[in-house]
Amino acid sequence: MELSSLRYFLSVASNLSFSRAAEQLYLSQPTLSYHISNLEKELGTPLFVRDKKQLILTEAGKILVEEASAACTHVDRAAQRITELFHVPDSIRFGFLELLITPCFNQFVSPFLAQNPDLHGVLERTGWVLMESLLADRYDFVFTRQCMVDLYSAPGELCSKTLIHDGFSVAVHSSHPCAERDSIDDLSCLNGSKLLMVDKHISGNIYESIFKFFLPTLGFCNTVPDYVVHNMDELLGQVAAGRGISIIPFYSTIGLSYKGVKLLRIEGLGGCDADVSLVWNPNKMTQIKQEYLDFIMEQFPEPLDP
Repeated sequence: MELSSLRYFLSVASNLSFSRAAEQLYLSQPTLSYHISNLEKELGTPLFVRDKKQLILTEAGKILVEEASAACTHVDRAAQRITELFHVPDSIRFGFLELLITPCFNQFVSPFLAQNPDLHGVLERTGWVLMESLLADRYDFVFTRQCMVDLYSAPGELCSKTLIHDGFSVAVHSSHPCAERDSIDDLSCLNGSKLLMVDKHISGNIYESIFKFFLPTLGFCNTVPDYVVHNMDELLGQVAAGRGISIIPFYSTIGLSYKGVKLLRIEGLGGCDADVSLVWNPNKMTQIKQEYLDFIMEQFPEPLDP
């Protein structure tokens, strides 16, 4: 039983509505229903009575609300205590969207730590709870996609700076007919290929907008992944093994190299905000945080191309 499934259940239980809970969680309603259905199968009993007019908790559902609430509270308290353990005055806590940790650390964090050898940098990678964790003061700075900043925070609540104007690539096996190209703007030649993607709870909701709104305009019809993996290494390993293709942010592939994989830059995805941003809470600034922010502003005054 996964903690994320319990959080999904608690949201549905508190709203007594799948649609309202899905909106709060930034999930599609079918995705949320899928998780709740799996939870019910795992427990072997319905958690809700569903009809057209209302959603009602079953007795089993009421028990799970009580126990799941306590479990989530204990986990959150443990995470906070662990965070506080490392949060000494001369430290900065960095949070990274899973697929950004390697390139962002090497380019935007490591040089600052090298200039400040006594500074303790705490690094964590996470997924869909990244912005929530920043607002809860578990991180000082987070590296994420700008589209997630727009989704997960109210205007003026957080500050952000765009660091990378990112784009997308298709990862194909080197034997694929399209592998002779360096870029591609018509994806119809990829139709029929198995589609691989990283779990959106790790990669962020950017994939949902890409598959739903943008890829069909380029002739790609397969908007439902055939396989879901949990990190970029696994994803590229599957492509190298010839099990399918994938659409991935270009910047996330920096420093990764797999024999048998060719990356084709996608042209024509204008309007899809894949930019990489640094985000912080202006109400939680300290001297060392301001020094890091000044470093970023001085060294990277304008967004870079990957």
